[in-house]
Amino acid sequence: MTINLLRGVNWTGPEWQSTNGLTQTNISNLKTQWNINIFRLCFNRVDYLNNANGVRDKIRNIATWCKDLGIVLILDHQWESYSGGTVWLPNKQGTIDLWNNISNDATYKNSPYIWFDIWNEPHDCTIAQWRDIANAAVQKIRDNGANNICLVAGIN
Repeated sequence: MTINLLRGVNWTGPEWQSTNGLTQTNISNLKTQWNINIFRLCFNRVDYLNNANGVRDKIRNIATWCKDLGIVLILDHQWESYSGGTVWLPNKQGTIDLWNNISNDATYKNSPYIWFDIWNEPHDCTIAQWRDIANAAVQKIRDNGANNICLVAGIN
């Protein structure tokens, strides 16, 4: 797979326990009408791991739709929990657990169409704290044999 130009959209929802009406038809229309080739999907760790309101199952469906259409899906880890409010400094073990779960899931693992965004906009931490968490998460992904592209944002 070669992508010369990224043209995409961001879809919020799973970070709030919803998919905001996202359907396979919506994604197909975005591809044909807007010519997208990348789709960023926001979610939170706690709801994903607990499958709150079916979030994990919905994200798996979206991943399958994107792969079937040849669209890259960025799994964008926004924050810890919808119900707990936004927390900007990731919980190290929770973040490792999340990416362990995702990188072992056959829906995502080793797909060139699934990219992992370790944590969206980390801040309220030192670069050393964030580096430790991000390195541990990426190492867990690699230890699981997943070769997916990993996106790691800087702080602040």
